[in-house]
Amino acid sequence: GRVIATSEAGPAPTQSGAVRPGFTGAIEQMPPAYSALKVDGQRAYDRARAGEEVQLASRRVTIHALEVAVGPELVERANERPIHASTGSARTEQGDETLQSITLSAHVSKGTYIRSLARDIAHALETCGHVTHLRRIKAGPFTLEQAISLDKLNEIGKGARLEPYLLPLE
Repeated sequence: GRVIATSEAGPAPTQSGAVRPGFTGAIEQMPPAYSALKVDGQRAYDRARAGEEVQLASRRVTIHALEVAVGPELVERANERPIHASTGSARTEQGDETLQSITLSAHVSKGTYIRSLARDIAHALETCGHVTHLRRIKAGPFTLEQAISLDKLNEIGKGARLEPYLLPLE
């Protein structure tokens, strides 16, 4: 990845919960320039990588639920959650504690860009940020319990039996 912005400022731990009201329900979201959306017949990421300034239209998405945590409690439940970034804090030269990362758990509508959500939450906290770990635990009716590992998929690709992993059609 490429660093596109940095910030010396970090939010105080008490600020993190204040962003939730502005990021739940129906919101307008600006897709990232490095997305697969097409602009004049070309993928936005191709144009962005070529150095073009990519302008995409905002889109309405729904954030059904958003949890923000700065302590270990949500990290411990991360296996049950779709979005996870490790938590941590640091102290400024003045001794004030600032967040270096937060953990988010979100239930979102189709078409939501999680990295854009993280970017926008960081901007609301008057800093910049990125996703360090992303875990989707559900897509439509499918959950992690039904998933197979990439290693298992590789074994199937090399001739291992597929039948034990197929879900019933109904």
